[in-house]
Amino acid sequence: MAARVIADSPALARVGLEDIWGQYNDEETTIWKDICPASFSTLQSFIEMQQDGDFGMAPAVDEANPIGDDDFFVGNDFKVTPFKRGLGFSIGSEAHESDMYGQFAKVVPKLKRAFAQTREQAGADQINYATSASGVHANPDGLALASTAHTYDGGTTSNLMTQAFGPTALENMAQNLMNQISHRGLPASEMGPYDLMLNISQAFLAERTLFSEGQANTANNDVNRIGKRMRKLITSPYFTNTTFFALNSANTKRQPLCVCERRGIRVKYKEDIDIDVYKWRVTEMYCMFARGFRGLYYSTGAG
Repeated sequence: MAARVIADSPALARVGLEDIWGQYNDEETTIWKDICPASFSTLQSFIEMQQDGDFGMAPAVDEANPIGDDDFFVGNDFKVTPFKRGLGFSIGSEAHESDMYGQFAKVVPKLKRAFAQTREQAGADQINYATSASGVHANPDGLALASTAHTYDGGTTSNLMTQAFGPTALENMAQNLMNQISHRGLPASEMGPYDLMLNISQAFLAERTLFSEGQANTANNDVNRIGKRMRKLITSPYFTNTTFFALNSANTKRQPLCVCERRGIRVKYKEDIDIDVYKWRVTEMYCMFARGFRGLYYSTGAG
């Protein structure tokens, strides 16, 4: 009987990129989730949205007299269209066959980081372009997210100022949020707590301002009231304006910045026999946008 030689170790499994992807959770930063905390998902190519208005005050009505209908004022209609974002790479068949795991071990973490950085940039750009009304950065009313001329049913209102960062400017900004009005011109106060967003260059100044026991920048021991209204300090290396600061409502339902998720990471693979390479493509689809301006106040810091 002829002898048989049997390998004493099984052959390595040839798993694909999609199976390896999940093994590399390198704990990327998620600052974008703080900037755009509200989220919803859709499989549609776009979503048509409306800014809801509000009713007026309820008037006194005499007994047995009719009660009139009120006009429920609806704000602006706008579309939200998720964008596809993608990257790809190719590996020659020789490298694929001889060093598949070595190649993927180098490529996958870098790809994941690239997609994470893209999210961070997209989130920060909601603030970087806060005073721009171009393209996807426009507020639903057609103006910039931060503007002095936002419309309501009766006039214009503002969520933009030009004071430099400091305790007094921060107090003014919080008071402006407390005094903001609804579509109908009625009080729609944001009483806090708030999240403070600013550039890293001002981060330690902000910590001294917010987290001191006494009143910031003074020699007295008055309670630091503005600091007690802050929930979180948000700084991102992707913020480009070095002097800006902004207050955002800590209540997800009362602040404007949001992300629309159409689908998550998708990995596709194909062999190109013409040039004898293996190709991978990684994509995801989402859009970060402003669903309104209320709940956010912005300063250019130029004052």
